[in-house]
Amino acid sequence: MGLLYMMIISTFGSTANTFYESPDPTEMDGRNEAERLLGLAEKLLLSRDLNGSREFAHLAQESEPLLEGSDQILAIVDVLLSAERRVNNQYDWYAILQIDRKTDDQNLIKRQYRRLALLLHPDKNKYPYADQAFQFVAASWAILSDPGKKSSFDRELGFFTEVARAQTESRPPPPPLSSHRSRNLRQLHEATCLGRPHSGPHAPTAITCTSTPPCTRTAA
Repeated sequence: MGLLYMMIISTFGSTANTFYESPDPTEMDGRNEAERLLGLAEKLLLSRDLNGSREFAHLAQESEPLLEGSDQILAIVDVLLSAERRVNNQYDWYAILQIDRKTDDQNLIKRQYRRLALLLHPDKNKYPYADQAFQFVAASWAILSDPGKKSSFDRELGFFTEVARAQTESRPPPPPLSSHRSRNLRQLHEATCLGRPHSGPHAPTAITCTSTPPCTRTAA
C-alpha cells in the first residue's frame, strides 16, 4: 500500500480507511488521458492551429470536466477565432465577447467581460496567446461599455452588414449554358455512357445508361 498508508494505519488503526483510499484506476486512466489531450491542445495552440487546439481541449474537458486548463485554452481559442472573423475588416466586438450583436443588456456585457477576463488574465493563464486574447476582450469592453462608442460601432456594423447583404443580393446569377455548349456537354455525356461516340450506318440499338442522370443512347 505504500509507506504513507502504513504510517496512517499505525497511527489511526482500522479507521485509517476513512482518511485514505486507494485511487480508482479507472479515474486515474481518465485523468491521464485528459492531461494527454490537454497537452496536445496546448501544442496545437502554440503552433496557432486554433481549430485543432479547440477540438482537443473539448476532448480533454469531456474526459475530465474538473481538469484545470481546458477552459482557459477554450477561452483563448474562441476569442482569437472571433477576432479573425471580421466585418469589412473591422473587429466584431460582440463576437469577441460571445454575445448577440447590438444587445443593450449592460449586465450581460459586464458578466461576459468578467468571465473572460478571469480566464484570460496573463497572471492566471500561462497558455500561449492568453495575453493577446485578453487584450481583445479588454478592447471589446472599452467599446461596448461606453454608450457613445457602442452606438457609433452599432451604426458602422449595421452599415457594413447592409452593404455586404446588398452586394450579395445584387450579384447576377450565373449565365445559362449556350445551346452550343449544352449540346457539346450532352454529346460528351452520351459518349461517356458508351465509352465511345455513336457512329455507323447500321440501325441503332437502344442502350440504357447507368450514370446519373441516366440517359438513353444508341449504338451501332
